[in-house]
Amino acid sequence: MTVLNGATDALVALGARLVPVEFPPITDPMTAFLHLVLAEAAIAHAATYPGRATEYGSGLSGVLEAGRKINAAELGKAHILRDRFSGQVAGVFRDIDVLLIPVMVAPTPSVAEWDEMAKGDLAPALRYSALFNFTGIPALTMNGGFDKRGAPIGFQLVGKHLSEDLLLWAGHSFQSITDWHTRHPALD
Repeated sequence: MTVLNGATDALVALGARLVPVEFPPITDPMTAFLHLVLAEAAIAHAATYPGRATEYGSGLSGVLEAGRKINAAELGKAHILRDRFSGQVAGVFRDIDVLLIPVMVAPTPSVAEWDEMAKGDLAPALRYSALFNFTGIPALTMNGGFDKRGAPIGFQLVGKHLSEDLLLWAGHSFQSITDWHTRHPALD
């Protein structure tokens, strides 16, 4: 049984009603998100990078180098796209209260795997979580199981703007009938 199936079963047992939703296309919003976050990371590290680049790991250096290459036109387009996409996502929540969605498309990467991903395209790894950061709507990550290595596998409960109270209630309700939150990773 997958983590999402288990979470779905638990939430239905609590009274949730499942309905399909159509989410807006994410390719352009993911690009816009990456432009914003990479540029912001480069700005945040401007006092020490690239001047002290040798003190940075290769993964973070790759992120900062990519951020230093983002230009003003790309940033402007990213802001416009964020506003448009935020409106589209708000439309998804007209008929639902909470969206159940994975956190990642694959098992939790190791530190070395994250570093390797940071040198390339981060979009695939972040596609389920970044867009909610991009729009500013709340998302609650919950543990719903563990992978073969013992790393936690999460799912997200996502809500409309200013619905943190509902998400926390749903998360607490999930934890009231499951015990995943009491278990600890078994990583070596």
